[in-house]
Amino acid sequence: MSCNSITQNIYLELVRGDTLGLALEFKNLPSTIDEVTMTCRPEFGSPTVVFSGSVTGGEVTVDGGNVYISIPPSATAAVTPGMYVYDIEVETANGDIATPMIGNLKIIYGVTEA
Repeated sequence: MSCNSITQNIYLELVRGDTLGLALEFKNLPSTIDEVTMTCRPEFGSPTVVFSGSVTGGEVTVDGGNVYISIPPSATAAVTPGMYVYDIEVETANGDIATPMIGNLKIIYGVTEA
């Protein structure tokens, strides 16, 4: 596989209704990245998608080995605070798939939330 990535388990925290912005640098990813998708679910194996973002959806941009993810506030505004799981999947133009990041995402209430 030309996507020689190591999966990192990274814990994230987000205030409900805030923009989820990530700037990631992946090493050893091919220059022919076709798609990058971030998906959040209630638990591993769940068919329910809490929110997702992708290159084709406009929430993810790729510049060489740098991946920028910006999930808008509207995607998390109505999410019930709690613990969720997420992953970031990279697909190359030739169909190879790698999941360089996976982990828990805790969505919390904001102090100014009414």
